[in-house]
Amino acid sequence: MQSENALRLFEVGDLVQYTSYYDDPVAPWKMIGDLGIVISVRFIDDKYQVVKVRWLTDNSQMDMAPECLIRLKDTNLDK
Repeated sequence: MQSENALRLFEVGDLVQYTSYYDDPVAPWKMIGDLGIVISVRFIDDKYQVVKVRWLTDNSQMDMAPECLIRLKDTNLDK
């Protein structure tokens, strides 16, 4: 049996945004939320990634599932 590993999606220092979605075949929707910075990443049983985020809105910290986050890419504003 092949062992499965967690995807290495996030790294410490990544700028992330909370996003929730409802995957309905007729009327799916996606909601964008607060911005935060990844302050730690840990793995459970080498299968599940848990991302600790410090939220910029209220300076709180929370463990999050990676499915609830999107990483914001660097943008070069000089282009």
